[in-house]
Order: sequence, then C-alpha cells, then structure tokens
Amino acid sequence: MVALSVYVSASAIVILAVVLGELYVFTLDKEIRARNLRAQFLCFLECVILTMSVIIWRTFGSRRSVRPDSNYVGVASDSKDVGQLQRRRRDQNIRAKIENENTYLSLALRVLLLFYLGSCHLAFACNIFLMAENPHWLSMLTYATFGSLIQLVTALIIIEAVHYLLKLFSKKKKLFLISSRRWRHLIVVTYTIFISVLGLYRAAQLPTVKSVSIPISKLPKSLEGFRIVQLTDIHLGPTVGRRRLEDVVEIVNSLKPDIVVMTGDLVDGSVQKLKDAVAPMQDIKSVHGKFFIAGNHEYYTGDVDNWYNHMKELGYIVLHNTNIKLPRTGVKAAQQFCLAGVDDIDAVHLGYHGHGPDIDAALSSCDPTQPVVVLAHQPRVAKTILDSSYRVDLILSGHTHGGQMFPMMIGAYLINPFFAGLYQYQGRSYVYVSEGTVYWGIPMRIGSSMEITEVLLTNR
Repeated sequence: MVALSVYVSASAIVILAVVLGELYVFTLDKEIRARNLRAQFLCFLECVILTMSVIIWRTFGSRRSVRPDSNYVGVASDSKDVGQLQRRRRDQNIRAKIENENTYLSLALRVLLLFYLGSCHLAFACNIFLMAENPHWLSMLTYATFGSLIQLVTALIIIEAVHYLLKLFSKKKKLFLISSRRWRHLIVVTYTIFISVLGLYRAAQLPTVKSVSIPISKLPKSLEGFRIVQLTDIHLGPTVGRRRLEDVVEIVNSLKPDIVVMTGDLVDGSVQKLKDAVAPMQDIKSVHGKFFIAGNHEYYTGDVDNWYNHMKELGYIVLHNTNIKLPRTGVKAAQQFCLAGVDDIDAVHLGYHGHGPDIDAALSSCDPTQPVVVLAHQPRVAKTILDSSYRVDLILSGHTHGGQMFPMMIGAYLINPFFAGLYQYQGRSYVYVSEGTVYWGIPMRIGSSMEITEVLLTNR
C-alpha cells in the first residue's frame, strides 16, 4: 500500500508539473514558446528512441554465457588411452579457439550495435547543428538509421507476436523458422535491411506528377482545363536541401501551370538558416501567380511571420486567412473563381496571436456564384471548412504524407478524416490530400509516394 501511495503521489506530481509547465510556456513570447515546445517534442522523441534502443539491445546485444562442456572434459581426463587423450585435448584447444573467435566477433557486433543505436539518437540534434543549404552527410546517416530502427523494432514485435500466437494456438504444428529464436532474428534483420534500402531508394527518386481532374459545378468556359499545380510538405531542413528543390522546380515549370500553390510545411527551420535553400522557389513560373499558406512546421519554427515576408520577397501571395479572385485582370467576375487560404490549426495550439484558421475571414468575401477553391494544410481543418455554410468546391491539403512509411501510416490514417488522394464530400465538394512532394526527416518512403499534383478544373 505504501508503494502504491508513492507511485500515485509521484504520478500526480508529474502530471501537475506538466500542466503548470504548459501554462508557463504559453505565457512566453512566441519564438521562445516555439523553442520550448520543440524541446519538449525532442525529449519525447528521444524517450521513444531510447525505448526502442533498449528493446533492440536486450534482443541482439546482451551477453550470453557459454557453459563449458564438463562431461566432455571429464571423459578426456578419465581416459587411459594416451592417443585418445591427445586427440581430445587437440579438439578441446580447437574448440577453445573457436569460442575465443566467437567472443571477439560478438564483441565487435555489440560495439557496432552501440554505434548504430547512438547514431539514431543523434538524428534530431542535426536539426539544431547541421541545418544548411544542402544536407550534411551526418544528417542523412542518422535519420536513415533512425528510420531503419523503426523498421527493426516493428518487425521484431510482429514476428514475436506471430510466434506467441503460434505457440498458443498451434502447439502441434510449429513452423521451424518461427520457433527458432535464431531464425526469427535472422528474418527480422533481413527484412529490416531490405525494406530500409528500398525505402531509401524510393525517397531518393524524383516526385511523380499525379494528374487529377476535378468536376466543378457551373465552371465558366474560360476556366475549363485551368491547371493548378500543388506542392506541399517539402520539408527543407536537415535531410532536404536546395538541390532537391531545384529538381522539383524544374518539374513544376515543365507543366506550364496557370497557378502554383504551396500548401504548407515548406521548411523545418528559420529564414536565417534556410534562406539559401529555399531560393529556387522564386524560379517557379506560372500564368496567374504563386500562392503560399503556412503548415504546422512553419509554426514550429517560431519564425512564421518572417517566412511570410520572405515568401512575398520570392514572389508569392500569402493567403493568411484571405482570398483572391482569379484570374485577377482582363475578365469579368462571372469568369473568375475564388482562391482562399486558411492558417494551420496548430497556430492556435501554439498560442500564436493573430494566427489560426479563420474560416469567416477567408471565405465570407467569396462570391457564392463563383467556384471556390480552398488551401488548408491539415485535413481536419478541411473537414471543418466543408461542414461550414460556405460554398466550397475543392480543398487542397497535405500534412499526412500518406503515412510516409509503415507503421506510421496507421496513425496517420486513424487521426485524419481524409488520408490521401481524392475524396468527394456529400456529393457537392472535393478534397484532395497530397502525399507530399518530398518527405519529413527520415529519407525513406515505404508504402507511400512523393508527388507533384496537377489539378485540372473541368465542368461538371
């Protein structure tokens, strides 16, 4: 009872400390607040990595004692045959030599495992110390090992669960590869190497162009075939840099878009750190303009206002809970559509004054007789907009990355009302959720793809 009381009291103190800490954080300046929340998130991720590291070390790195074969030695000692005794001693020496070699090999493997797990823990430190115009090799290495650690732990949990269920329900019919611990571990390691290399290879490729036709009710004839190119979730930062962005820009310009929209999570750092990396964005060309909204990661940087100003310098119109009628000149109102953009909902969670999704501010000045296209980074904000009383024909979102890699896609699927691809909502509106133009952090794509979305407006 005393121990239980201690645990309950300790838990209450921890919870109270967290609550008070959060209340204190929200009284700080937004930049300091963002820095503190990033530190909290980093601590949480390090705890997750530490837990996974302990699992892997206990499975693959723990020392196993080697028991001497006393019966084998005893028989040799009791033998009166000198020749037989010499042969057995020779065999014993060979056995000892092999055991010593195995010990050295085991030690080397444990040291290698320590370096592997250590590199995983360094991944997020690269966000602080190695943010530059192009990725540092150490950033790529540490994030790649972190991604492979996720695959290793996932595979280990799955195969051990399968083994447990087989033992529980199929005692008479055991699969040799599953029942043998050594074979289970070999399967896990082989899978991890294969899937990690595949994920790295897929992430190293250029994003594909996905063309989507959206039927719009009473679309003016002059807007038939209007081409919107969507970029989202590029995540310039420790593992994505200027060279990668230049490739994206080249593909976008080859599509000859009418407008280009960037629907958030362009960067994972401040303007000061990533100004050179983001420079190719100014080279994107379109007929009727380039438009930008912030995602949750722009707010995590604590530098979103500076990013707004810098994107304007690069030739982008920032839709900060605002809208614009397109085409802007040379046509009547009946031949235009309303393009609106809303802030990310995490701006509210982070306490950014003057930021956060304001649907009324973004859509109230849109003419209900005109088609309405909305840019909203997160699908859950898209759902809120669709449930409003405003006319909305199409919402372009991102954020989910299509889960990016297994098993993270399970969580992304469960917590978002729209996961990836095209959805029709209540027969009147459409939502398109891009899987992302590049990737976040871990340079892997497993079960998802990178895309540049080409949206063509057509008459319903």
